[in-house]
Amino acid sequence: MEVSVSRQQLIKGIGRAHAIASRKSPVPILGHLRLSANPDGQLLFEATDLQVSVTSAAFGKVNVPGAVTVPAKFLFDVAKGLPDLDVLITSGPKQNVEIKAGKSRYRILGSSPEDFPQVPTPSGKNSKCAQVPCNILKKLIQMTYYSMSTDETRPHLSSALMQVQDNSIRMVTTDGHRLSKAQFSLDRGLDSFSALIPSRAVLELKRALDEKAIEDDESHHQNHDLVEIISESNFIFFKTQDLILSAKISAEIEFPPYERVIPKNQEKTIKINREAIASELKRLASSIGSTTGVKLRLEPGLLRIHGENPQTGEGTEEIDCDYSKTDILDIGFNPKYLIDAFNAVDSGDVIVEFSGELDPASIRIPETDEFIAVIMPMRI
Repeated sequence: MEVSVSRQQLIKGIGRAHAIASRKSPVPILGHLRLSANPDGQLLFEATDLQVSVTSAAFGKVNVPGAVTVPAKFLFDVAKGLPDLDVLITSGPKQNVEIKAGKSRYRILGSSPEDFPQVPTPSGKNSKCAQVPCNILKKLIQMTYYSMSTDETRPHLSSALMQVQDNSIRMVTTDGHRLSKAQFSLDRGLDSFSALIPSRAVLELKRALDEKAIEDDESHHQNHDLVEIISESNFIFFKTQDLILSAKISAEIEFPPYERVIPKNQEKTIKINREAIASELKRLASSIGSTTGVKLRLEPGLLRIHGENPQTGEGTEEIDCDYSKTDILDIGFNPKYLIDAFNAVDSGDVIVEFSGELDPASIRIPETDEFIAVIMPMRI
């Protein structure tokens, strides 16, 4: 194999794949990337942990096609340290990889590409497909990813439910203490399907879409690119021009019946500036501790937020609101849950709805059903 590629393309290609490679796996080859150089000028980087897989493409000049596997972290560290020049990558019959850029020379001990597990690819059989704009999918994940559980022993909670139907796409997550749902309508025909996507796949997809958004901003490029979502038997695929991310899904894992959790006809409603309340909650949480509960008191024209920590002290924040009822409500929450929900959207104002002190609160965007967050209260 012999290929010439810019350092920028090389880092981009490796960077989107190497995070999947697991150095802690008992299977050493899973800590490697499979590099393959194709005659069309593509250099592909494949990584897998057997549950989530990524194929990332870089573009250069392929002189000799071929393939090899190399340790992912070592390759990424070498690439980041190279001078900003074209990089020449070669491999010989003993699978050693040589990397040259200017006066820099590195040799990496590789292994046979046949030792690397086969990365899933769409077969086209019994496929359900949807094409979604990158910016819509990015917003969908941004609005929901934070309420996935981090406990991987509970796969029904450490996942995101994606539902595609009736020309709309929806994502729902919950960790048992809070829930978030986001949905958008699309002006294109979609196949209907539902899939429970593991949290690691969701986070890797978010990272790739965030990086693309930054690149588009820097190049002043209007992002009209599409992500093709393909659901096939036990896998779901996300395809862009230079990336394929796949995740193994299981029909045996059932997401909780989330519609039962979403409150209806809540009696106490306020419209409030999102940035103002998020800022006050952050300030209070930083002084008393982010895991210490805060008490919200809702009274006519005012929302008072109070928190105290026996070891550090206490604090109170007040913000004007449009609450006009005469009855007063005291209710406690984990401040982090509130902050995460407010940070998930970019609207100027939010609608916050309450019922009683033991009932969940909900957060919505005014005049749209694109987003709702439901947060369970806590006793203080």
